[in-house]
Amino acid sequence: MSLRRPTRSTRKTPGHEARKYSVPFKAARRRERLSPKQILLELGGNAPFLVFDDADLENAVACAIVAKFKGTGQTCVCVNQFFIQEGIYDRFAGRFVEEVNKVKVGDGADGSTTHRPMATRAGVDKVEEHIRDAVGKKASILTGGQRIPDLGDNFFQLTVLGGVNDSMKVAQEETFGPLASYAMTTDLARSHRISEKLDFGMVALNTGTISDWAAPFGRVPPGYREMVNENYDKIWEDAFQSRTAFGVRDQGNGFRFMFSAFEDLTDDRAANEEACNFIRSKIDEIVKDPRKAHALKPRDLYARRPRCDSGYFQTTFNGDNVGIVDLRETSIEQIVPEGIQMKDGTIHQLDVLIFATGFDAIEGNYLRINIAGHGGKTIQKHWQNGATAYGDIACAGFPNMFLVAGPQGAFANFTVVIESEVKFITECILHAESKQRIMEVTPTAEQQWSDFCDKSIEGPLFKETSSWIFGANMKGRQTRPKFSFGGVKYYRDWARKEIAAGFPGFNASDGSSR
Repeated sequence: MSLRRPTRSTRKTPGHEARKYSVPFKAARRRERLSPKQILLELGGNAPFLVFDDADLENAVACAIVAKFKGTGQTCVCVNQFFIQEGIYDRFAGRFVEEVNKVKVGDGADGSTTHRPMATRAGVDKVEEHIRDAVGKKASILTGGQRIPDLGDNFFQLTVLGGVNDSMKVAQEETFGPLASYAMTTDLARSHRISEKLDFGMVALNTGTISDWAAPFGRVPPGYREMVNENYDKIWEDAFQSRTAFGVRDQGNGFRFMFSAFEDLTDDRAANEEACNFIRSKIDEIVKDPRKAHALKPRDLYARRPRCDSGYFQTTFNGDNVGIVDLRETSIEQIVPEGIQMKDGTIHQLDVLIFATGFDAIEGNYLRINIAGHGGKTIQKHWQNGATAYGDIACAGFPNMFLVAGPQGAFANFTVVIESEVKFITECILHAESKQRIMEVTPTAEQQWSDFCDKSIEGPLFKETSSWIFGANMKGRQTRPKFSFGGVKYYRDWARKEIAAGFPGFNASDGSSR
């Protein structure tokens, strides 16, 4: 935490540390006239805490403890900078330090512990770096400032800095969390006037948390409060009866919904089923014909390609010229001159029939090529029990053959994955050229990578669907997981280790015995 005298205050854009606006503080009363508007805000930020000279000192100190040190300063709305009005600065700083010195950082299993360790060693390093920088630029440590090595690597004292200015990293760099403003005053009209004109997004009043009913949740336009009061009961009814949590509806769907709404949708069956129910309810809401909606609603788990909709359901399936046949309820019997005859005898008359037959993903195009390795062994023979490849780039028995977007690569955005693969392949080729050697993966290395891919799929629910990811659309073919589910970061780290170790997964030879 840093305490600053209010000669200048800084407002900044989260993630854009070089862009900032300086505003004279002057008892905080001029902020409503000098608030710059050219600011882009996002979740994450540099939350300020304002203390006016007419604030209840004890309440301000108590709220400041919560605002800064809840979760050992690692919650998304933790305060980063305190702006204390001149008339109360010394008294606030003294009382705040007294209260900070009463806390106990320690093991969470110890009942007397009030604050636990930091989450990561990197976080500790950053705190220490900011303290060094501030002290080197004439800030003072009012309390704390040291690691607690006896407790472990991630334990650090709660720290208060005084005399902080804009040149210091602690004033320029920010932690994650919403950019929230905490206004402390006994003058409610004044605080509301200031709060409504601040562009910080979320505001709390006389409390250490932003979730307070007494202050606006960001800027409130004229008439908004009256509208809320007039529709109060209906607003609550809508809130309780809607699927707001899954709704992220104004923020996009598809991959955003699958991987950003809740972290356990792909791992926890109960959470996944709730997501399925939400998707079905949205289809019911959008598609007006109940029969069409029923046919469109998925019945398996939400573990295939993420469902996206940017008006497609609305504009396509609500048209009278569009019909839907659910092949899960009645299958195609035969093609007849009039069109398609279903198993139940129904004939759908058609002028044009378009075959949407899907695709043979990942290894399909490789299997169409006559690729032969040692002893004439073909790639088709090598993959007869399922396609495998060491690190997604090479197969045992096929020297100097490198695959791009081959089987068992990282399950991630393909552009990012391909870039990672090409970097690894490039290093393999450079190594082969420098040593004048042939690069050939060992059978053991290929099998170990395949085993890792099998293991990586044990957690996610993807394997419980009839998806192309497992070759379900290619009847009769033996398949293995087409991807590794360790993520692209794991793949990159693994590739770097392989390179640094001299490519242990390869046999490097001069080819004389071939």
